[in-house]
Amino acid sequence: MSLIIAPTTGCNFECPYCFEPKKNPRSVTKETIDKIIDYVNNQKEIETVSLTWYGGEPLLMAAEIETIHKRLKSETEKKIQYQELISNAYLIDDHVIAIFKEIGLDRIQISIDGIKENHDKTRFLKGIGTPTFDRIMANIEKLAESMPELDISLRVNINRNNRDDFVKIYDMFRNEERHRKIYPYPGLIREDATGGNKLCYSSINPSELTGLYKNSTNAGTTSAVTTR
Repeated sequence: MSLIIAPTTGCNFECPYCFEPKKNPRSVTKETIDKIIDYVNNQKEIETVSLTWYGGEPLLMAAEIETIHKRLKSETEKKIQYQELISNAYLIDDHVIAIFKEIGLDRIQISIDGIKENHDKTRFLKGIGTPTFDRIMANIEKLAESMPELDISLRVNINRNNRDDFVKIYDMFRNEERHRKIYPYPGLIREDATGGNKLCYSSINPSELTGLYKNSTNAGTTSAVTTR
């Protein structure tokens, strides 16, 4: 069984294209955790569980992630087979890395919005606008050094305004042996125009992908292009 668990729909970032500001953020409660454990236990035919920690920004509730994991191990008979976490990586520190090691995290997906100049225009701290690129890069380095077997997928969000940034980020990470477990790949940001019935100008149409594929090929990557 595969479970996607969102400890919170809240986030510490204020990305202009994100759904989150339009929603009232909710976070997991003890009652919800109890129901997760009951649900897993009621799946009598299931022997293994794979977990995806999602959000919002799940590391806002790192303690709850640790609690859910401990309870799944101690209160169910299911084997936790695989775990991944999707994060903006801003909150990664020694304590969070210790939790990753404790739960046995296999993979993390981290999103950035291109090179520093472009990233800091759209991925900044909620309410205060503090840029985040330098801290995220430092946290990725710390994580890769502390957990060398962890798969780190680095999603580089692109639209028409920063479409060449993926190749620059790819070159930054793929040309050094110490980054061998960091996998950059491009992710297309879908932004709707006012009214929501069409893409806004900054979004890349599928018909415009030829140039992106060509640049990626020239950079030596065979990464797939995904959409959000």
